[in-house]
Amino acid sequence: MKLSIDAKQAEDRLAEARRQVSASGLPALLGRIDPGAFGTTPLNLQAADAVAGGLSVGLAAAARADGLPPLYLGLVLAEEAGDRLQSVGGSKERDPEDRSLPEAQYRDLSSSSPADLFAAMLGDCRDFLAFYQGHADSSKRVTRDGEAARCLRSYFRLIANTLRKLLPPTVDAQVDTPRLRFAGTRSSVLAVDEPPELLPVGFDDIVGNEEMVKAGRRLARDVAGFDVAAGVNPKKVRNQVLFALGSPGCGKTVTAHAILRYFLDLCSKAEMPAKVRVIRRTDWASSYQNQSASRLLEIFRDEVFNAPGVCGVYWPDIDTAFAA
Repeated sequence: MKLSIDAKQAEDRLAEARRQVSASGLPALLGRIDPGAFGTTPLNLQAADAVAGGLSVGLAAAARADGLPPLYLGLVLAEEAGDRLQSVGGSKERDPEDRSLPEAQYRDLSSSSPADLFAAMLGDCRDFLAFYQGHADSSKRVTRDGEAARCLRSYFRLIANTLRKLLPPTVDAQVDTPRLRFAGTRSSVLAVDEPPELLPVGFDDIVGNEEMVKAGRRLARDVAGFDVAAGVNPKKVRNQVLFALGSPGCGKTVTAHAILRYFLDLCSKAEMPAKVRVIRRTDWASSYQNQSASRLLEIFRDEVFNAPGVCGVYWPDIDTAFAA
């Protein structure tokens, strides 16, 4: 079976995924471990959202994959969440490939529905973190947000390996997600050195968001009006910025992609050299704050401001970068 889950399909499930993660008690537990100055920390929020991102992909896969066993969908969730958590703290450390949880304790999951399996995994993840919060060995006890994020990442690596052992030796499946490629039970990271492709959408595909579309059209036309030969924009605009704020699932991402495609199309018709740079979380989410800032300055200096022609930048979830 071949299945491809794109970014829009995952985002459509994100609001529900965030609701389920919140209901599991995981964000509250993260806040108790490290309340920061205001009840939680930016890293706690990023970790919870990484879990929700993995769950959103699992939910999207479950909605389209009638022929895949629930355990396989759980594997997709676990690997997606683990990969996202890998990026949260900027850590390159990997857990041992062969470690897993006791298989006997998870055999009953094979008879669960996808919904029940996902709920069980969230609850198990919360309990795993709570165990290490109060670990008898103080050297293993989780007391800070960075330690909690690493603990969550370890859980999803362990449960992924456990699910692999519970699945049949050969699973005829090829699944692509926004971040990973699954061939059978093996997964690999898709190329992340290049910005992801824009969604194949235009303004005709957008329902609502009229104000954002109108502002986006104006922004795209203003920037595309740059005079490369003269080195100035006759419209007297520079570095236009459009912030979009809205509830999860309201269409911010798909509208942004439509604006960027419109921008590139305008530039192409005018034979204007143009590019789009997507700022991913992995570009800035380092555990060393100065390192993150230096990398961002490098991206904007070398890839944006010194780009030949004009450059559009899309920065999803920029609020989490501000918080960090």
